[in-house]
Amino acid sequence: MDFISKSLVSPSTALCSVSNWVISGNGSFVSVYSVSSATRLYGMEALPRCRIHGIRKGKMSDDGTWPILVFGQRSWRVFTATVCTDRQEFQLRAVTGSLHCTDWILDCCWLTGNSKLAIATAHNAVEIWEEQRLEQQQDARQSTGALGSSELSGDASAASTYVHVRSAQCSTVCILYSCLLSGLTEKTLIVYAGTVFNQVLVWQPFQAESTSDGLVDVQHRLCGHEGVIFSIALSSDGCRACTASDDRTVRVWDLLLLSDDGTVVSSKCIHALYGHSARIWKAIFVQDLIVSTGEDALVCVWDHTGHLLKEIKGHQGLNVWSVCAADDGDATSLSIITGGGDGGIRWWSLDEIKETVSQQFSLSVPDLTEAALQSSCGKRQDDYIRDVAVYESQHVLLLMNSGRLLLYDSVSKHIQLLLHEPAFASYSVMSLDCKTGRLALGGLAGHVLCLSDWMTDAVSCSSCVLAHDGKVFSVTWATASATSSSDAGVGAGEGGSNLFTVGPEGSMKWWKVSNLPGSALDCQLLAEFCLPPCKHRWLSAVAIVHSQDVLSLTDNSPNHPVTSADSDAVYVIAGDRKGSLHTYRCSTACQDAAMPQDPVCSLVGVHGKNGVNDIQVCRGCVSSCGRDGHIRQLSIAHPGTLTVCSDRKFLPGVDWLERMIHTSDGRDLLIGFHSTNLIIWDSRHAETVATVPCGGGHRSWHYSLSSDGNSVTFVFLQACRLHYCTVDIGEWSRQRILQSSFHGREITCLTQVFSSKTSGSTLLASGSEDCSVRLSIYDPAGGGLRPIVHPACVHISGVRTMSASPLSNSHDNASWMLVSAGGRSQIKAWLISDACSNPAAAAALPTEHRTMGEATSAGVVSSSGEHGHMVHDIAIESVCQYPAPLSQRERRLRRQQPPTAMAAESRVMSVSTVNVDTVAQCLAVNLPTPESQHHASTAGVFAWAVYSDGWLRLLHCDPNRKAFTLIAESEQQDRSLLCVETIVVPSKSCVLAATAGGSGDVTVWDFTVVLSDYLKAVLAHSAADCVNGSSATTALDLDTCQQDNALPRPVVLATLASQRCTVTCLEVQMVDDDSIVLLSGGDGGGVTLHSLSVHDDEQGAVMLETKWTASRTDCHGSTVTGLCWLPSGCVMSTSCDQHVAVWKIAAVGDTVSETAATRPQQSCTIDESRTPGSNTLTQQPSIQPISNMMSDVSDCHAMLYWKNRLHDGCRQASDYVLALAGAGMQCIDFKDIGR
Repeated sequence: MDFISKSLVSPSTALCSVSNWVISGNGSFVSVYSVSSATRLYGMEALPRCRIHGIRKGKMSDDGTWPILVFGQRSWRVFTATVCTDRQEFQLRAVTGSLHCTDWILDCCWLTGNSKLAIATAHNAVEIWEEQRLEQQQDARQSTGALGSSELSGDASAASTYVHVRSAQCSTVCILYSCLLSGLTEKTLIVYAGTVFNQVLVWQPFQAESTSDGLVDVQHRLCGHEGVIFSIALSSDGCRACTASDDRTVRVWDLLLLSDDGTVVSSKCIHALYGHSARIWKAIFVQDLIVSTGEDALVCVWDHTGHLLKEIKGHQGLNVWSVCAADDGDATSLSIITGGGDGGIRWWSLDEIKETVSQQFSLSVPDLTEAALQSSCGKRQDDYIRDVAVYESQHVLLLMNSGRLLLYDSVSKHIQLLLHEPAFASYSVMSLDCKTGRLALGGLAGHVLCLSDWMTDAVSCSSCVLAHDGKVFSVTWATASATSSSDAGVGAGEGGSNLFTVGPEGSMKWWKVSNLPGSALDCQLLAEFCLPPCKHRWLSAVAIVHSQDVLSLTDNSPNHPVTSADSDAVYVIAGDRKGSLHTYRCSTACQDAAMPQDPVCSLVGVHGKNGVNDIQVCRGCVSSCGRDGHIRQLSIAHPGTLTVCSDRKFLPGVDWLERMIHTSDGRDLLIGFHSTNLIIWDSRHAETVATVPCGGGHRSWHYSLSSDGNSVTFVFLQACRLHYCTVDIGEWSRQRILQSSFHGREITCLTQVFSSKTSGSTLLASGSEDCSVRLSIYDPAGGGLRPIVHPACVHISGVRTMSASPLSNSHDNASWMLVSAGGRSQIKAWLISDACSNPAAAAALPTEHRTMGEATSAGVVSSSGEHGHMVHDIAIESVCQYPAPLSQRERRLRRQQPPTAMAAESRVMSVSTVNVDTVAQCLAVNLPTPESQHHASTAGVFAWAVYSDGWLRLLHCDPNRKAFTLIAESEQQDRSLLCVETIVVPSKSCVLAATAGGSGDVTVWDFTVVLSDYLKAVLAHSAADCVNGSSATTALDLDTCQQDNALPRPVVLATLASQRCTVTCLEVQMVDDDSIVLLSGGDGGGVTLHSLSVHDDEQGAVMLETKWTASRTDCHGSTVTGLCWLPSGCVMSTSCDQHVAVWKIAAVGDTVSETAATRPQQSCTIDESRTPGSNTLTQQPSIQPISNMMSDVSDCHAMLYWKNRLHDGCRQASDYVLALAGAGMQCIDFKDIGR
C-alpha cells in the first residue's frame, strides 16, 4: 500500500536562516519560509522515518550557494541552498541521500572548503566525513570498513555522498545531552560536551595527544550548573560561552583562550541568569544579547550584563524548541526566529529593545510634590490629587480635592490652573472623551460641568447643568457603532458626543454635548433611564447601537416583526458596577425626560459582581469585558434582546480586564491588571506587549493611545504622587508569523466536520490538552493543512473527545453540531455553519483581524487557497454546555452536599453524536416540518457520553433552546468506560450504542425504547416536561434525578470479550443492512474484530448474534489508539509507537507474503469474497499484516480517514486521506489496495 505524506503540522525542532529565508525542521520534513512575505513556500521530506534535530549552514561557496546539513537521530543529509535575488526565489536541492552514523548525532559543523564536516555523537565522540562523487563511492566503502555506512534514499538528483574517514573518542566516555563543535579545520576543532553530570567538557579531538588506548583527554571543565546541560553556544569571538540547563538557569562564561590554537586555558562564570520558570532548552548569542527559550514557552532576551530586557510570550502551550539569529545580511539589524511546540514559527525584531525596553517599565515621572503644586496654584496643605486623565500623550489633567483642575504638559514640564470650582470640592468624578477631548465633571450637588478646548490657557468653552437632585455617581462618555456615530439624529451628530450621567435612585440621563457657533458648549438632554436596583447603582460603561446594525443581523421573525419604528430605534447598552448589562430602547426623537425608561433586557451579573469595565460595538456585535477577566461577545436583536454568543478568558490569572483597544493597524490590545502590574496583551499574536508596575487597579489611572498605535501613555496615582509612563508597543507588535500556531500541547481527539464536493477541502476539528478546540482545513489542491481559527472553543480542562454531526440530513444542510468534552465532566456544544446561510453569526465577527481577541466563539473565518480562491467561510457559535454553569448560590449549596456521581473529578472519556433526523427516520417517528411551531423542540443532536467513573449517559443538545437535556443513563459500571460508538440500524428500526473500557469487554446497549419514548413525549409536550420532567440543565437537577431514580435505563443486548486488558479504542461499521463489524484495540497492542448480526426474536425484540471473531495480540508494540475499517474490508490501526499498519481479514489457511507484511509501502491484493460481511466465510478468520509505515506524529492519539475529493481533472492516484493526530497532525494520501 502506497502512503504519500501531504501535510504535516508538528513542533518546529530546528531552524536555520539563509538571507531572507528560513528553513524549518518539522518531523522528517524541512519547510522553506519567506521572512519578507511571511509565507510558507514549499516543503520536502529530508530524513525518512527520523525526527530532525538540527540544521547547520556552511559558508557561502564560490558559486553563490550555501551547503546545508540536516541531521536527526542517527541520520543526516546534505542540501544546497541557492538564492536568486532578481526573482526573489530560494531553491533547496538535495546533494546526497540519507546518510547514517552508528550513534545519535548531537551537533555538526562544516570545515574549511565545505568538503569535510565533523559530527559529534552522543557518547562523546567526533567523526570526520569527507565528500566524494558517486563514482568514487565504491572505493570509499572499501576503505571505511565498519566505521560508518551510507545509504542513498533513491533521490536521482543526488550528486555526491560522504564517507567516514576519521574519528576520535574522548577519555571521559559518557552520555551527552548537548554538544557544540567549534573550528574551521580538524586541527582547530574544539568540542564542548554537555554531560549528564552537570558539566561541560572541553577537548580537542585532533590536536591533543591520545592516551595509550587511543582516547583524548579532557582539557577543561565548566562546572557550576546543578542540572544536565541542554544547550551550549559561543559568542562570535569565541571568548564567551552560554549554557542552558535543567536547573532553569543560563550561565555565561568568560573563556581564556590561547591565541595560537584557541585552547581553553581557564573559565569563569560571570552571570547566572534567572528568568524561566521551567527547563531551558536553548540559549544563543545574538551579537551582544543572549536569547533563551524553554519549557515555559517564554523567549527571554538578556543584555551582556545579565539584565533581563524582555520576556516574549508568543507561542502557545509548552516548549519553544528552537531559536536562531536571523541572517538578513544587515549587520546593524537584530532579529531572531523561534519555533515552538505549537508548530508556530515567528520572526522577532530586536532592533529597538536595547533603547526602549527600560522605558517600558518606568520613565521619568514629573515631580508633582506638594511644594510644586503650591507654587503653581497656591493650594492648601491638605489638598491632594483626586483623579487624573491624559489626552494625546502630552496633556495630563489633575483634579484636586479642593475643586481645582490643573493641566500638566509632559513636554514643557509646565503646570497651569484651568479652573477652580468650589462645587466640586471634597467630592467629584471626572471622565475624558479621548476622541474629542471633551471633559465632564460631576459634583456632590448634582452639577455636571462639560469643558471643551481646555488645552488653551483659559477654558473658553464650557457648560454647567444641574443634572440630578443630589450626588452625581458617575459621568461616562459612550462608545457607538459606525452607524450611530455618523447619524445626526441619533445623539451626538456631527462633532458631538454622547454623555451619560447617573444620579440618586439609579437615574441615568443621556446628554448630547456639542459646540455651538462661537465659543459656547451645548448640553441637550435626550432621554432618561432607570438603572435596576443594586448595591452599587451607577454606570461603569455604556455603548450605543443603531437599529440598522441590528436589522442587518436579525431575521424578520413572526414573534418580533420589524416595523418602521424599529428601523428608527436606538439601543443603549449600559454596564453597571454590579456586573450586569442592560438594554434600553428609544427612538431617534428626544424622549420625555419626565418618564424614565426601564431596561427592555437585562443580563444580571454577567460579569460577576465587580463591574463591567468596557463595551465595544462593531456592526451590531457587542463585546464587553469586566473585572471577572472575561470577554463576552453578545448579539442584539429586536426588541433589544441581548444573547451571549461567546465567553472567553484570554489572560490566565488576569481577573481584571479594563479596556479593549483596536488600533489603526489592525491589532487588538487588551489592558488589564494582574496583581500589582498593569498588563498590555496583544491578542492576535498572543503576547504580553508591556508590563507596568503600578500597584494594582484600585486607584485612579488613565491611558492614551498614540495616533499611530505605536505607544501607550499611562498616568496613575500611587502614594499621593502622579506617575507618568510611556510604553513603546509598535516594534513588538509587528512580529511576523511565518507559520501560525496550532495546539500548544498534544492533540487528543480529531473529527471530520464536512468535506466540500466542489473544492475538495475538508474541515477538521481537533481537541487538545491545552483545553482548546481548533478548526483547520485540509486542501488537497494546494496549501495542505492550515489552521483557520485561533482557539475558539475553550474548556476548563483538557479536551478528551469530540464528535460532529450535521443538523439535518437534507442536501442543502449548511450547519453542523460539534460536541466536545473532557475533564471535570464538561461537555460543550458548538454550531458550525456556512457564513452565507447564517448572517447573524457571520456579522458577529466582521473579519478575522478586527475581532476583539480574534479567539471569540462566534465569528466568521475566511480561508483562501494557495491561488487565492475562496475555500470556505465558517461561522462558529457557542451553543451550550453541560452541566450548565452554576450560580454563586448554587456553588455554595453544592459544596455543602456530599459528592455525587457527577463529581468534578470525573472526566468524559468519549462522545458519539447522531442528529435527531437520523434517529427519527430510523424509528419511524414523524418530526414536524421546519414551518411548524413544534419544530424547534425536535432539532439538534443526540450525544452519548461515557465517563471515567463508569457512567453512560444520553443527552439531547437543542441549539434553539441552547441547552442539554439528560434523557437516560446506564447503571454505574465497576470499571471506567473509555469508548462509545453509536449504531443506527434502519432495517431493524433500532438505535444501539457500544461501550468499552477498563474491563476489557465491549457492551452493546439498546436505546431504541428510550429514544422513541423521548421523541414522542417531545412531540406531545414540551422538552422540559418529557422523561418525568427531568430536563437536566444544571448539575443540581441531575443529582435530584439520580436520587429519585427517575431516568430510564438502556437495555444491555450483549457483552463481548474483547481484550485481556483495557480497551482503548473502538470502531463500529455497518457492512450490510443487518451486519455489524465491531473493532477494538487495547493497551496491550492487540486488535479484536467481532462480526455481529442484528435480528428480531419471536416477541419482536432486538437480538444480537455473533457470526465470527478474529483477534491478534501482537499488532503493535504499544497502546492501540486508532482503528479504521476500510471499504475494501481491510483494517487500519495505529498506536503510540508511530506505526500505522494495514491488516487483512483472512480465513484460516490464507497466507500473506512476509515481504509484503513487513516492508513499508508495499502493495498486496486480497480476495474480497473472503472479507467479513460476506456469507462465504465459513472458518474463523485471522488478522494478517499487509503493509505498514512510520508516521511523523509521535504519541498518536487519534486517527481518521475520508474520501479524497478533488476538482475535476485534478484527481490523483490516491483514494483516501488519512489524518493522524498527537504531537502534531499529519495528512497522508493512500490508495485502498483492496478496491
